Amino acid sequence: MPSLMTITNQDFRDTAVTWLARAGATIPEICAITGYSFKTANEILKHYLALDEEMADTAIDKLTIWYEKERAQ
Repeated sequence: MPSLMTITNQDFRDTAVTWLARAGATIPEICAITGYSFKTANEILKHYLALDEEMADTAIDKLTIWYEKERAQ
C-alpha cells in the first residue's frame, strides 16, 4: 500500500517563496509576506530556483544584454 503524502503549512510557505520570486518579488518583499528571515528565504530559493530552467535562460539573456552594452561603450 503506497504511503500518502502530507502537505504541511511549511510546504505552502516554501511554495509561496518560490512563486513570489518567479513573479519578480525581492527577498525583502518575500520575507515581509512569509515571515521568513533573509537567510531562510535564500536557502529555499537556492534549493528550488536552482532547478528552474526558465530563470536560468532569463539570467543568461540579461547577461548578454549587459555585456553587449558594455562592449558598445
